[in-house]
Amino acid sequence: MKTLEDEQSTITDDRSKMSFPKEIIEDILSRLPVKSILRFKSVSKPWLSLISAPSFHNLHSAVGSRTTALFFSAFDSSTGTRYFFSGANDGGSVANLMKLDNIVSNFAHKFAEHLNGLVCFTSRASRRFGRIYAFIFNPSTHKFLKLPDPPVSLPNYTTAEEKDTCYLFGFDELTNEHKVLYIDVELIKPTTIEIMIFSLSNYSWRKIKCGSSCWCECSALVVWHQK
Repeated sequence: MKTLEDEQSTITDDRSKMSFPKEIIEDILSRLPVKSILRFKSVSKPWLSLISAPSFHNLHSAVGSRTTALFFSAFDSSTGTRYFFSGANDGGSVANLMKLDNIVSNFAHKFAEHLNGLVCFTSRASRRFGRIYAFIFNPSTHKFLKLPDPPVSLPNYTTAEEKDTCYLFGFDELTNEHKVLYIDVELIKPTTIEIMIFSLSNYSWRKIKCGSSCWCECSALVVWHQK
């Protein structure tokens, strides 16, 4: 005669036999929208560990890139709220991924860029000439962090005629990590430039040496001019 403990053990064994291989679960989850994935994080500790792994973020981004043509954000200056959206290739409805409230202030943002599963965006502390802050956002986990200010030595000018600053987002395939390029240009002659790279792996800035007789253009691409 089976005891209650024996029956419970049999049920547990049957459930273990019905479990799917990790690779199949990972493949299924990678095809789901972000909101569904976030709900599945509470299913079990193994699922939480799988979804939180950087390798899953890369897989989800790769799968999504085949079906998603657009990723964009909008900033509501009246409330200081930034919204993130995605759109499909077939011209269907736009998905509202999430919103972030009161990032820095109620003033306009500079740019937002999506790359390999992460988003980098910036926001000014004042409407025209204030300090620019940079943030990294993960749409899959809804987590974001504010980058520490670059340890630059240039004066903090307040007019666009005296100083130009920009952040650029990139991915290093050799080290498999995201990096942020910061360029600070003092426009008063002689032109002075400070360039730094932020690494997400060690959460620190590293200065890049450059000659004084050079200048650059801050846009989607860095255009470097060496005299």
